[in-house]
Amino acid sequence: MDSKILIVDDNRQNVSLMELLLKHAGYTVVSASNGAEGVGAAQRERPDLVLMDIQMPDMDGFQAAQKIMADQYTRNIPVIGFSAYASPTSRERALRMGMAGFFEKPVNHELFVAQIRAFLPAPR
Repeated sequence: MDSKILIVDDNRQNVSLMELLLKHAGYTVVSASNGAEGVGAAQRERPDLVLMDIQMPDMDGFQAAQKIMADQYTRNIPVIGFSAYASPTSRERALRMGMAGFFEKPVNHELFVAQIRAFLPAPR
């Protein structure tokens, strides 16, 4: 697989776990530790998918996702929201604003890669 995935999360342990699972499945992974870095990384790296934590200081995941989805160079990249404090309201807001999906942390080790794969374009 040659898909690149950007993980934006301020919790290093969460990033490490998702990186491990995704790299083991053959994906290229880049990460950012906050919303502003995530927007910059999306513009610079042009990943195939962005995994965006919702609860982050300064610029939260909703704000960062809006910037990515509004930028002419990154607006076609699917953004998946995730949160340890997921509520029906958060999920609804994420989908209403145009995120491609939403899931709860902690990730399910057995299902995580399959869940992510469903949002990626078919292999070339």
